[in-house]
Amino acid sequence: MLQKLNLKEFSATAAKEILKALNKTDAKTVKGEGRFKVIASCESVDRDGEIIMADGWDIKNYQKNPVILWGHNYWDMKAIIGACDKINIDEIDGKKCLVMEGVFANTEEGQYVRKLYDDGILKTVSVGFIPKERNGNQITKQELLELSFCGVPSNPDAVSLEKFAKGMITKTLEVLAGAKAEDMETLVSQLRDDLQGSVDAFVESMTAEETD
Repeated sequence: MLQKLNLKEFSATAAKEILKALNKTDAKTVKGEGRFKVIASCESVDRDGEIIMADGWDIKNYQKNPVILWGHNYWDMKAIIGACDKINIDEIDGKKCLVMEGVFANTEEGQYVRKLYDDGILKTVSVGFIPKERNGNQITKQELLELSFCGVPSNPDAVSLEKFAKGMITKTLEVLAGAKAEDMETLVSQLRDDLQGSVDAFVESMTAEETD
């Protein structure tokens, strides 16, 4: 005798799986040439005097069409220079950040931006979003529309993670160079604790680029 099918339970499970499939952005389904990993947004005061809170990001709709643009140009088809395939909230240098990874489009425009990025000339990005809720100068809930590479971002911390890590290394060397010999052991221990998160992010970024 056939078991009675629980239609309500089956439908709910099917609906969840369908939604999961629709919202999923898989690196295997995004084709391109060359990868990037950037701090898209960080909980620091931007040039507009605002702080975008990392826990407030709504990325559901963005994941259905995860485009990377040039300069927030929504109207020119050639301004689509890549796609995002990974989004995380990470803590970097003591601040929560929206970190995004992806590929550059295999187009003339996409590869032009990739060359600038790979050569270390273009390092900055900017988020396009709709604010939903505020608390003073803090934007506490916001919907992500797109991420753009650009020459001058609103948030100075929205940079390539490789550039960020190199800056931390330079800072470390400068501090060590000016230290007294008797303070070196304590200073090294403090720097190790302060910079561990940045170093981990740097290693993760470089490993991902080497293996992809």
